[in-house]
Amino acid sequence: MLRALSAVLWQATFTHSHNEIIHLDQMHCSLFARSPRLDGCDPERMRAEIRDYFHTTFDRYEQLFETLACEEAYYKKPIPLRHPLIFYLGHSATFFINKLLLVGLISVRIHPQFESLFSVGVDEMSWDDLSDTHYDWPRVAELRDYRDQVRAGGPGDSRRPADPANRLG
Repeated sequence: MLRALSAVLWQATFTHSHNEIIHLDQMHCSLFARSPRLDGCDPERMRAEIRDYFHTTFDRYEQLFETLACEEAYYKKPIPLRHPLIFYLGHSATFFINKLLLVGLISVRIHPQFESLFSVGVDEMSWDDLSDTHYDWPRVAELRDYRDQVRAGGPGDSRRPADPANRLG
C-alpha cells in the first residue's frame, strides 16, 4: 500500500515545475523511510534502526486508515475481489506476529483468532473465500487494541536474540 501511494506521489510530480518535483521528492523521503541496511558491524545500532523502521512503517500504515470518515467505511470492499478494509488493518499486524513466531523471536500468539482470520486472502483471486457471510469482522477498536499489543510485543523488544531451540520446523 505504501509503495502504491509512493508511486502516485511520484507520478503526480511530472505535471509540476522542477522546484515542486524536488519538494515532492523530499516529502516522499520524509514520509517513507528507507529500509534499514543490514550490513553494519554494530548489532545494537542495527537493532535500533530495525526497531525504528518497524515503528515508522507501522505508524504510516495506520495513518492511511485514519483517513476513513467513519467506522462503517472499514467494512466496505473497495472492489468485489477484495476483503473489506478492516481485513487490511488486521493483516499487517498478523503478518508481523506470524513472522516473529516463525523465526522464534516470540513463542506465543497474541490473538489466535485474529492471526487466523487476517493471515490469508490478500491475493486477488476469484477462488478466494470473499463471501461476507463467512467472516465475523471485529470492531475497529478491538483491532486497534490488537495492533497496540503487536507493537508492544513485536520488534520493540529486539534486544532479545532469536533462540534457535524455539524455531519452528
